[in-house]
Amino acid sequence: MLKRRVESRFSTEEDETGVSIHFIDDEKIDKGNIIIQKKLRIKPDDTDGILRSKLARLSEKALSDALNLIIIKNKKEFLYQDEKKKSYYPKRSLRHSKINLDQKFNKIMNQIRANTPYPGARVKMHGREYIVDNAVLIRNKYKKNNKGLVLKSLNGEIQFNIREEKYAEKAKRD
Repeated sequence: MLKRRVESRFSTEEDETGVSIHFIDDEKIDKGNIIIQKKLRIKPDDTDGILRSKLARLSEKALSDALNLIIIKNKKEFLYQDEKKKSYYPKRSLRHSKINLDQKFNKIMNQIRANTPYPGARVKMHGREYIVDNAVLIRNKYKKNNKGLVLKSLNGEIQFNIREEKYAEKAKRD
């Protein structure tokens, strides 16, 4: 249930994530009865970095609760983890960070959220790659400002907020 990588939650447009704490059976990392699961609602302005921070705090509480449950319950009383219901998401790479302007705006935004702060969503213009922290779909009422990079997309023009150059160069080297 809660096995997908954090950043994959944005690409699948899920509205919750969480942590699972379980026993390790047969020396297999993801096999064993579930001790406790805690859920967390994903907010529209959450990024990968924000979610990881929230999940770290939630994990502290879950671990404390799990330790208390282990003391008072027998191992066989815990929820069986059905191997057939597990799902995994492939390891993230720079390939996942490249923005495709032929997607709908909400997909582009979810990609930006999934790659912020690391490795950073990327867009190319005139052979140069930029790391994007946020974007706005430009509507008739919205006036463009001189900050950011404006590119045409499937839904119209998008203004991308570009990460400061010093951070972009460091991410490119990593």
